[in-house]
Amino acid sequence: MNRERYFNYVKRKLIYLSENIKVSGKLNLLSQNIYCETFYCDLLNIVFDWKLKNLNTNINNYAAIDLIDHENNIVAQVSSQSNKQKIEDSLSKDIIKKYNSYTYYFICIVTANKKISTQDIKNPHKIKFDIDSNYIDVNKLLSIICKLDIDHLKNVYDLVTKELGNIDYKKISSDLAEIVSMIDVNIENSPTDLSILNEYQIDKKIVHNSLNDMKEFIHEKAEFYGYLNTIYRTYFEQGKNKERIVLSKVSSIYIKEKQKFNSSIDLYFKIFNEVEEYIKNSLNYNSEITEDNLELCIHIILVDAFIKCKIFESPEDYYYVNA
Repeated sequence: MNRERYFNYVKRKLIYLSENIKVSGKLNLLSQNIYCETFYCDLLNIVFDWKLKNLNTNINNYAAIDLIDHENNIVAQVSSQSNKQKIEDSLSKDIIKKYNSYTYYFICIVTANKKISTQDIKNPHKIKFDIDSNYIDVNKLLSIICKLDIDHLKNVYDLVTKELGNIDYKKISSDLAEIVSMIDVNIENSPTDLSILNEYQIDKKIVHNSLNDMKEFIHEKAEFYGYLNTIYRTYFEQGKNKERIVLSKVSSIYIKEKQKFNSSIDLYFKIFNEVEEYIKNSLNYNSEITEDNLELCIHIILVDAFIKCKIFESPEDYYYVNA
């Protein structure tokens, strides 16, 4: 599902950013914190439908308050520190008096090591602030993001992609992405072969794995078996065993995920999502491939892996070809 892919991506990026900030803080490298104010301003506006603005664009290092929303009467501080003393120091600043009718939020841009929700926080100016409701660290923010409707979640994903898209890994080329590109080249005119359905007894394997509801779906994708193997054979004649590499990658994803699902159908689409994300994160991914074609290409690869017993269990006496 797209929801899972969006959230997993956002989670990975925000946690990486959090850990990066922690390490930079220990080295007294704090410039990243400044950029995070603007990033979190945009992020919080999407998540909560606020209209925050960054005060520090006009006033350098405004004590205790970084973000303000006059329409919703919200002020917030963005900080990489998550201890009780830091919060109390912020709440004690004189500037807080000016916004006494506002609600104060303390936004911690790292994952807090200790819970402070049970601690009494001194609030001398009596601004509206509740440690359970108005203290937000990365873990709490992620729990909120996880429950967003799909449109808000996609907006969060888009923002995080723009800001943090390549921050935590160096993209490398993958054989999966290359094979997808090759399938896509002539997919509309590719020959189909129905004989494969009887030759490899895939109905027997479908029943064995409780995939009956996907029977017609698998049959449709199995028709491309010969087309995909022609592509694999072309590489093999060049001394490149792309088939073994692709099937090994798909199989490794299956092995990693198979214990997490009771439903074989849910497991299949989890494998699909993992393969899709892996391909899209490949340096040689062809972004001009339409979403529909990409989806079809991945299903062709997965059904091929299903036929060749690289994913899902094989019934007794099941006949297949070793790749």
